[in-house]
Amino acid sequence: MVCVKTPAFGDLVENGWASEGNPTRRGYFVRAFKRRGRMNPGVTWEITDKKGKFWELQPRTIGERLTVTPAGQEVTASADGALGHQALSVQAGPISPTNPTDTQTAGDA
Repeated sequence: MVCVKTPAFGDLVENGWASEGNPTRRGYFVRAFKRRGRMNPGVTWEITDKKGKFWELQPRTIGERLTVTPAGQEVTASADGALGHQALSVQAGPISPTNPTDTQTAGDA
């Protein structure tokens, strides 16, 4: 049995057992609750597509094919459809309105 840490609200959750064309493959975590009784007991997660559709999944049954990406990370799909994490790149530019390398000196004019 694989133990999966409960994600935070808004984290991207991917069910590796669902096909790429399945609209419930990827969704955003809403809440976790414990289902009691005979039918499907255990921890259940409520997931949404942010368009008004909600569904439930049980992380215990999905196991190692369950992927959770924190809400702040950017996610891209590769050519084979698998999710990959892309780091945010920041280019540093000049703080002043003019770049010192672009200014003309008295001898250049």
